[in-house]
Amino acid sequence: MVHLKKIYNFDWRVEWVRQMRNKPELMKNFRQNLPISYMEQRRWFAQLNPKNVCLFTVHLDGPDPIIVGYVGLNPIDNIHSHAEFGIFLDPGYRGQGYGAIALKLLLKHGFDELKLHKIYSDVLDYPGENTFEFYKKLGFKSEGRLKEHYSKDGKWIDSIPFAMTRKEYDSQKGILESLQLKLAGSQK
Repeated sequence: MVHLKKIYNFDWRVEWVRQMRNKPELMKNFRQNLPISYMEQRRWFAQLNPKNVCLFTVHLDGPDPIIVGYVGLNPIDNIHSHAEFGIFLDPGYRGQGYGAIALKLLLKHGFDELKLHKIYSDVLDYPGENTFEFYKKLGFKSEGRLKEHYSKDGKWIDSIPFAMTRKEYDSQKGILESLQLKLAGSQK
């Protein structure tokens, strides 16, 4: 079973997230252009306001539970009731459905527990990436295209915003509940 564990403190899981983000096959999908140092990660985590973020590691249960990814809401805009999400999986665990379950758990947390109105993200438009189809399958809608929005490796890359509103989430909620998933660690 896949479950999420909330990150409350700067611990070994935050370092795991940093190491994963620095892998070249993952880094190309992030806005960052250079590897993140330990101290940069520590400073980033220290400046986070717990009222405006909700970060989780993605775990697989079993005899030896393991971390396979990360999902989070950052920033959370409590005035306008929306949040940007981020997600990634260790490349060795992609294509097995874990990302879909983790993102569904994050949506459940964001809409049902945090009472958000909208959850969104943007995807760098690289040729051959299947991220767009992944989000569409989960019920996200494209909200346009931001032309040449990010600079990566000396090239300008378009960004495609994707979002889901509470109404869209509610219309597919039965599907999520039928998976009988659990959200571990949402309470300290």
